[in-house]
Amino acid sequence: MARRAVALVTVNETCAEVLQRRLRPRRTIIVRNCPPRWAPSDPPSKRLRDAVGVPDSTPLILYHGGFVPGRGIEQLAESILAPGLASAHVAFLGFGPLRTELDQMTRDPRFGGRLHLLDVVVPDELLDWVAGADATVSLLQPTPQNHMFATPNKLWEGLAAGVPVIVSDFPIIRRIVMDDPVGPLGATCDPTDPLSIAGAIRAIVERQPDERAALRARCLRVAHERWNWESESARLVDLYAGIRTSN
Repeated sequence: MARRAVALVTVNETCAEVLQRRLRPRRTIIVRNCPPRWAPSDPPSKRLRDAVGVPDSTPLILYHGGFVPGRGIEQLAESILAPGLASAHVAFLGFGPLRTELDQMTRDPRFGGRLHLLDVVVPDELLDWVAGADATVSLLQPTPQNHMFATPNKLWEGLAAGVPVIVSDFPIIRRIVMDDPVGPLGATCDPTDPLSIAGAIRAIVERQPDERAALRARCLRVAHERWNWESESARLVDLYAGIRTSN
């Protein structure tokens, strides 16, 4: 089917290379699933912090998305027990089969009420919620191979909201977060190791206020200049226009 199609559309360069080698499509188009350009309020929205019940001075880390295995949910929870993160809170925003397990974790006295489980929000309001976090996380575990090649939605949503991102230290996602021409956009970690995750969190929340503001500004800048749906969708439009012309 891939070889008979006019083009194959995929989400990043690594996937494109693998699919090109395995499937040999006629043409491959990369279209990243970035949100449209978005402007956060100044100061950022209080929706997330009001829902969790913590002030601006409290480090707040956000996991948003599916509550499913292999996403580093358990490792993230354990990370805030590490030295230096005694005041940090984690909000889990989403839905999925691990919700019951997450609910039990929030009641575990080891965490001292610092884990919070929130209901999913409508997509049009998501970035307003994300903007209230100090960092978002995408902690895909190193199996299956699909995780190693992924550039997940929550990466782009964090940047679109102007929030630093903490991601698994896999090659393609590391290049996006750590090697951007304007500077790092967050931190990387070993997603299997709560201590490594804790180190990445501290690398963001322990910065001086002006450094944290500059980091958030970089995230929003790259989202506006490069990682946005207006830019990405143009390749789809060109593809469809070419198909129409050829027919």
